[in-house]
Formats: sequence, C-alpha cells, structure tokens
Amino acid sequence: MATATLLPSVLPLLWASPGFAAAYLWFALGLGPRLMRGREPLRPKTVLAAYNALQVALNVAMLCKSVSLFVDRRYDLMCPRAQPPLHVVMGDSQAHAFALEVARVAHYQASMRLLDLADTVFIVLAKKTRHLTFLHLYHHCSVILFAWTILKIDIGGTVTLLPASINNFVHATMYSYYLLSLFGFQLARSCKKYITQLQILQFVLVVLYLLQAIMRKDCNTSLPIIGLNFTQGVVFLWLFLQFYRGAYHKKKEV
Repeated sequence: MATATLLPSVLPLLWASPGFAAAYLWFALGLGPRLMRGREPLRPKTVLAAYNALQVALNVAMLCKSVSLFVDRRYDLMCPRAQPPLHVVMGDSQAHAFALEVARVAHYQASMRLLDLADTVFIVLAKKTRHLTFLHLYHHCSVILFAWTILKIDIGGTVTLLPASINNFVHATMYSYYLLSLFGFQLARSCKKYITQLQILQFVLVVLYLLQAIMRKDCNTSLPIIGLNFTQGVVFLWLFLQFYRGAYHKKKEV
C-alpha cells in the first residue's frame, strides 16, 4: 500500500477497526451493565474532572495545530485534497513533510476519538444506561469505523482537516461545560441547550463545506472520502436535530 510506504510511523493504530467497534458495542450493551448489576453506581468526581480537563487541553492543542496547517502556503482551506500520489510526494521534500504532518494530525485526531470512548465507560459505571441512546452509540461506533477508513485510505489528505478542527472547538466547549457542571456552576447547567445548538451548527457547517468541495472542479479531491464525510455529516445533523426536538421542544409542549 502506498500509504504504508509514505507514512510508516503513523499507521499502527490497531484500535481503529470493525472488530474494535463490535467490542465497544458488546461492552456498552452487554458486558458493562452486567458487571455493574447489583453494585452501587460509581461517579469518581476527581477522575471525571481530570478527564474533562484533559479533553479540553487536547482539543485546544489539536485545534491550534490544525490552524498552523491552515496558514501553510500549500493548504487551500476551501479546497480539501486527497493524499498526494507517492511518486509526487517523494520527489518534493516540502510536500512530503507537509503530507507527513497532516498524517500525524490525522493519527492524533483518531487517537483522541479513542479517548472519547471513556464517556461510555463513565455512563456504565454510573448505571445511567438510559443515556446509552442510539445517537450516543452510533456516534462513538461510527467514529471508530470512520477513523479506520481514513487511516487506511487517505491519511495524508486534507479532506477531514477542517471538519476535525471544528469538532475540536465543539469538543473543547462541551467538555468545559461538563467540567464546570461537575463543580456545580449553575451558569454551566443552563448552557446545555446551547451546547446542543453548537453541535448542530457544527454539522451544518461541515455539510456545507463538503458540498462546496464536491461542486468545485479545480480540487484534486477524493470523492469517496468526501462522500463518506458528507454522508456522515448529514446523518449526524439529522440525529442531533431529532435529539434537540425531543429534549427541548417537547418539554415546551408539555
């Protein structure tokens, strides 16, 4: 595989696989709740605080790293490109360095999605299985499969760079909210609705961004990767809109 030759140092991310996605679902729906049966709910505040603070720090760091790539003269923000052909990259040291840096960012972003799975672990430990909704399970499971696809096919491409950066901003905001809520800040609790609105805005922006990329004729883009991103964005947008309607609009009707 060309990718393996080009980027040997960032590929061994073994967790991103269909098998791991199946194991995740098995834990969330079977093993985890079974292990907690007959036990008191666990909600380790110190561990949760450290986890939320770590998520904020990592997402801010990745956002800053991505912004540094946006200002690179080789990157057109509105024209996401596929991984460059191996013979082209290897013949241009600057292009090779840039592709390798993009691949490292993709690797780190995927690794952070592994960390996100701790959300499910904490829900299981707290015995709040009602929070293991289809949206929650689909989100984490599909991200595993999406990371696996990107790392296999387009790790040196820039198609996912902007969407992932928007996601970093949203995650940093969301985990800041969780951290403040953990310590009883009333203002933070009142912001839950706006966090969901921000998540919806995220997918609106991603869908529009990918749509304009599909319509452009001057980009060396990967239509399968963009199509996968676009489909994922539309599905998430629909799921979050349904969640928002059920969580907030129905309350008003009652």
